[in-house]
Amino acid sequence: DSLQAKIVKEGKIRYMPPEEIAGTHQEKENFKKMKTIGIIPIKKENGEAISSFVVSSFTQEGIAEDTKIILESIARQIGNLILRLASENALKKSESKFRSYINNAPDGIFVADKNGDYIEVNKAACETTGYSQEELLSMNLMDLIPPEDHGRVIETFGTFGKKGFADTEFHFVRKDGNIRWWRVTATKLPDTYYLGFAKDTTKSKLMEEELIKSKLFLNSIIESIKDGVSILDADMNIVHVNDAMNKWYARNTPLEGKKCYEAYHDRDCPCKPCPIMRCMETGETERNIVQGLPDSEPQWFELLGYPLKDSTTGEITGTVEFVKDITDHKRAEAELAESRLHAREVSKTNSEFKANLSHEIRTPLGNIIGFSQMLRNDIYGKLNPKQQKHIHDIQKSAEQLIGLIDAILEISDVEAGKMELNIEMVSIGELLSEILKFLKPFAEDRNIEITIDVPEYIPEMSVDKVKIKQAMYNLVVNAIHFTPEGRDVHISMEYSSYDLKFEVNDSGLGISPSHLEELFRPFKEIYSKSGMKPHDSILGLSLAKEYIELHGGEIEVESKPGAGNTFIFTIPIQPI
Repeated sequence: DSLQAKIVKEGKIRYMPPEEIAGTHQEKENFKKMKTIGIIPIKKENGEAISSFVVSSFTQEGIAEDTKIILESIARQIGNLILRLASENALKKSESKFRSYINNAPDGIFVADKNGDYIEVNKAACETTGYSQEELLSMNLMDLIPPEDHGRVIETFGTFGKKGFADTEFHFVRKDGNIRWWRVTATKLPDTYYLGFAKDTTKSKLMEEELIKSKLFLNSIIESIKDGVSILDADMNIVHVNDAMNKWYARNTPLEGKKCYEAYHDRDCPCKPCPIMRCMETGETERNIVQGLPDSEPQWFELLGYPLKDSTTGEITGTVEFVKDITDHKRAEAELAESRLHAREVSKTNSEFKANLSHEIRTPLGNIIGFSQMLRNDIYGKLNPKQQKHIHDIQKSAEQLIGLIDAILEISDVEAGKMELNIEMVSIGELLSEILKFLKPFAEDRNIEITIDVPEYIPEMSVDKVKIKQAMYNLVVNAIHFTPEGRDVHISMEYSSYDLKFEVNDSGLGISPSHLEELFRPFKEIYSKSGMKPHDSILGLSLAKEYIELHGGEIEVESKPGAGNTFIFTIPIQPI
């Protein structure tokens, strides 16, 4: 607020008596000896006063004019000096701040001349390369580049003349010899220098390479899958497909980039219901059977949709579809359905045939047997021995024919899968005793002795009594029939905690090895060398085999021509 301050603010040069600016009593005392005081402002180039130059004169004449000129010149010089010093100070501060920024920058900063020689580097550049600042400032750009990359680097930086900048990646060699990746962004400075920013991108480059390898590996897996693979994003856009999908939907290729319902179903909106939409809504695997494109192969597909989830958020980001061609399966299903219908019709016809067979043939045969028995009982008069023999043969033939019919019906039930077991606890020893008692007259008529080797105790077993007894009976009858008169049939049994073994050995002439496989075939007649064949039923052995196998057992035959036959079957203690 003083007069001096006001004068400086106005920027005018003033020469005056000192009392004009003296304010306090002390100031007036100090100024008594002064005659003149001059206040000369010190100004910036724009005329703004920043300070003042004060001159006092103690002579009566005051300040001479030439002195004023000199003083004003000195004031101007002082102002210029102050401004220059301030500017230099500001420049130093700015340079210090800029250098601080450069030295603390996280990326390497290089300044090179037109020859590629480094003239300035920052701290990060030293840390990245492993060289000291002094070492780098004595090096050239190409000293850090491996030989195999020299050509590409020269070509890249050769475009500076046109573009004025470069943005590229190449290898560099650290001081320790380790080769790493750099991403370099460089620009040309006005003074023929080049400013470059270099970042070590080795980690990201390795990750990128691993990602590429993983992608190639995944693609190789997808392409090796015989079924179709289709990857969709959350908006049902096709992201990737394998060759199978391109082949099946060739009419709509390229598939990638299209909506799944456009490419796979020729629709302009999603299918209803859509298994892929359900998959993305529920996060669960979805399965569906879908048709292929019209007039193309395949015609039917099984589709399995699996949700793709973000590993961090759990958000469903898309789906992967596994598509399998089931056209042949669908056709087989249709053929199977037709076959089943045909089988039901055949089964119905077969049942009707068996009913007719049983009724139309068994009835007259029953009458023949009944009348034969009446004749043998002399109801219509006494018969002579020859007549008795003929009537006996008629009755026996009729009984054998009924047995054959029953066997045929049994075989047909087995082959149709209709045969069921009626399981009960049975003593196998008692069954054998009943069979031998029944067959004793038949064996005695042929002068054949039956010998047995059976344990005193055989535990009861869970079997179908009727079928096991019939199997044993058929094997014993077959042995008696093939044994010459005066010879013997041997029967033996063994049991363990697992199974029962039943064995029948005859003393016949045996069967040729070429015929053994045909023994258990229905309706197959096997002749021995003597011309003998099964006595009354060519189905007995076949039925025996079926009954044994129904119980989970096995049957086999051992035979040598001239050494007889041995039939052996085993059945488990507990039925299967």
